[in-house]
Amino acid sequence: MRRFPLLVLALLASAPAPLGAQLTMGPEAAVSEQDCSKFAPQVAYNSLHEEYLVVWHDLCASGTPANHVYGRRLDRWGKPVGGVFEVGASTDGRNRWDAAVVYDSVDDHYLVTYTYDYNGDASDLDIRGRYLAWNGPDPASLEFPIALTGLDEQGSRVAYSPLSGIFVVVHEREHEDLGSVVAGALFAYGSSPFWFNVAASALRVNPDIVYDSFYNLFAVAYDDQSEVYVTVVDDAGDVFFPEVTVSNSNRPEAYPAVAACLAQYLVAWDYQWEVDDFDIWARYLYSNAQPDGDTFPVAQTYAGERTPRIACLFGGLEYLVVYSEEVAGDDVACGNRYTSTKVWSGMFEIRAPAEGETGIASWPSTAGGPIGWLVAWRHQRQVGTPYTDIHARMVWELFADGFEWGSTESWSLRFP
Repeated sequence: MRRFPLLVLALLASAPAPLGAQLTMGPEAAVSEQDCSKFAPQVAYNSLHEEYLVVWHDLCASGTPANHVYGRRLDRWGKPVGGVFEVGASTDGRNRWDAAVVYDSVDDHYLVTYTYDYNGDASDLDIRGRYLAWNGPDPASLEFPIALTGLDEQGSRVAYSPLSGIFVVVHEREHEDLGSVVAGALFAYGSSPFWFNVAASALRVNPDIVYDSFYNLFAVAYDDQSEVYVTVVDDAGDVFFPEVTVSNSNRPEAYPAVAACLAQYLVAWDYQWEVDDFDIWARYLYSNAQPDGDTFPVAQTYAGERTPRIACLFGGLEYLVVYSEEVAGDDVACGNRYTSTKVWSGMFEIRAPAEGETGIASWPSTAGGPIGWLVAWRHQRQVGTPYTDIHARMVWELFADGFEWGSTESWSLRFP
């Protein structure tokens, strides 16, 4: 049963209105099924070739290294293309994990960034990256350092400006007094990174970043383990609009995600309603990061909702917010659609346990194409093993020609 406390009821006047159109979801595809556990999928849309790239990292405890970053392409309908490939070279025995990805439509390639264990003992974490050709790894394109100050740098997220040809990578950077701050690195393809500070005056963690194509700016969301903030920077690393407090409630808020539809941002985050009950809340922002209306609940039930991610339709005006919901010990990948005019769809299930299944779908992530979103998630394998896989499916607002890339009998089929 859903609860709507007085605080929520008081906000209904400024909350998004219901969205009428129904969603259609494509077949579920197995992106990766190697006998290891996989984590933290991230997705990028390739606008020139109309396909997606999903990246993730694994944990193979018996391996050296134990963590590798992998990727796989999917076509516009969510069907895997080619096989799984390793992104970062692992011949040095160093762990690589927590990948992020963005597509460069000017030079037709991807940039994948990730955390790198420089010494092999977790004493010095760096951010590294690698450019990938649109159809997979290019042997001539080698891994390169992005942040390597001698302090721990981790948790990278990346965005790209096709107007400037600039990549911006944000990450946590260790600080001896504050614990952690948010830093950035920017560079053009093939150039050396220029380092800059995003938020370095107090504890700041868990950054996410999005490119605003309308003003050629980058919005960076992060938290201090209590409140959520946004700072807007330009393609030179300068603060264009200073830090704004997105939400200032009397409950802990953290792990924000941010997306942009033209000159507007939508930020969502974990909201700790009670000690063991997390919800998802959100807020619209203008392009200068000032609030556009009040905060509102995306998902607020007696179950626990965590880890939101957001994407706007490519060139569109509609957002998809995805998140995990835990119900009776099982994980469900859920979503809500929001338009830029504050109309919403309500919660729907992207993948829930079928009869006899347990666990299932956690840590979903998404990227928007022109006709819908690809959603990828960490999937609990159902064959009596502890392994987790990466699965994905397309979510459309409307019935799209060609999305049924198999008969209805194949809609639950796994593709190797």
